[in-house]
Amino acid sequence: MQSVETIKIEGQEVFSNVIGYADLDLRRLMVCGIIARRSAMDYVLPNLHAGNNILFNDRILYSLGAKRYVGKKGSLSDGVQCVLVIPNPVRVENSDEEDKAVAQIKTVIWHHSETTQTQRIWSALMHNTPIPLRNSWQEPILEVLGNAAQIDQWRSQQGLTERHIERITPMHFPVGGDEWSGVVLRVDDDDIAITAQTLLRRGKITF
Repeated sequence: MQSVETIKIEGQEVFSNVIGYADLDLRRLMVCGIIARRSAMDYVLPNLHAGNNILFNDRILYSLGAKRYVGKKGSLSDGVQCVLVIPNPVRVENSDEEDKAVAQIKTVIWHHSETTQTQRIWSALMHNTPIPLRNSWQEPILEVLGNAAQIDQWRSQQGLTERHIERITPMHFPVGGDEWSGVVLRVDDDDIAITAQTLLRRGKITF
């Protein structure tokens, strides 16, 4: 049976059957399954939408920020609702540099998926960059993207700023267990372009 834990959002206790977060600059909340009566749900969802954090086992799971989430709602019995809160795929841009950086974060989440993790990650990369990629490049490019030091070295050689961050970060699911998996992507177009160009030049990938 899937575990259920109590979480607190702005003082309101509700139940959660899935929580996932990634160790980025802070512990940023990425996905949350909530089970609550309608009155409680009507309170916590606007608070999550406003960018408020979640308290789970006396530790804070930080939100990605205001308007970063969308909820997929369903109904159980006797006025009880369930909602899966996931990152909003629509980018929200403003003048704040930190907000822009957070808006670039892509989250790949799957549940009991038969599709392999690498296929999911590759598909997300291909659909979020203008850089032309071939499926045959999947393994060598993902191998490099998993090595932040290598990418930063290549960026520096091309006169670009080193980013000093992990490009592919696993998500942790303290609630939900092995039924859920995911990664957080912080790969920009320059990362992909430099990786592809260098591998092409070295004959590691071909057209």
